[in-house]
Amino acid sequence: MAASRIGCATDLADDALHAALDELEWRRWLVVERRGYVFVARIVRDVVARDMVTEGERQRIVTKNC
Repeated sequence: MAASRIGCATDLADDALHAALDELEWRRWLVVERRGYVFVARIVRDVVARDMVTEGERQRIVTKNC
């Protein structure tokens, strides 16, 4: 996912967004690929989706017009 889409979905802008993404990269949760940011492992993505994001947050992220 592109950093701009992550920023829009999370309401983080510029420095705060890049600081958060840098931290996630440093902790090896995310990596940057040609198509944007992706989770390092599918299980990480699954755990975040299942345990760390509520259904309401998921819907807001999916339906937000970014």
